[in-house]
Amino acid sequence: MFGRDRRATAEQVAGDLVARVIDPETCREAAARLPGRPTPDPVGSCEMAFAGAATLKHVISDTQVPAIVARMNGAVDAAVADAFGGPHTPETQEQYGPRSLREAAAQAVERYQGDAFFSKRTAETMGARLGISGRPSMDLTQVFSEITESAVLAISKVKIV
Repeated sequence: MFGRDRRATAEQVAGDLVARVIDPETCREAAARLPGRPTPDPVGSCEMAFAGAATLKHVISDTQVPAIVARMNGAVDAAVADAFGGPHTPETQEQYGPRSLREAAAQAVERYQGDAFFSKRTAETMGARLGISGRPSMDLTQVFSEITESAVLAISKVKIV
C-alpha cells in the first residue's frame, strides 16, 4: 500500500485504508462466513463494512495524535457516507427502516466503534445486530483482527502529514 518513508496526507492514508475495508467484494466474501445468514447477504455485507470502518477508526484513534485523528476519521466517515449514499435494497430497507442508508451507516459505525477495541466484541456486536445466536465464529473474529493488523502495519509505514 505505502512504501517505507513515504509521505502522505492523513486524508490519503485514511482513504486508502477505508477503501479496502469497505470494498463491496471484500465485504460480500466476509459476510459469506456469517453463520445462518443468506447468500448473498446485503445486510451482512453492510454490517461488515460498518464494523470494519469502526475498527479502522479505533486503530487511527489509538495510533495518531488528536489533530491527525480528526482528519483521518473525518475521511473515513466521508468515505462511508459516500459509499452508502445510494438507495436501500429490499433487505437493507427491512433491516434499517425508513432512515437513509447513509444515516444507518453512520449510526452503525458509531455503535461498532465502542466495541472495536476487541475483535471478539466487534464480532459479538455484529452477531447481536444480525440476530445470530451463540458465540461469534472464529472466522469473523479473525476478520476484525486482520483489519486491525493491516491498518497498524500500513500506518506505521508512512509519514502522515
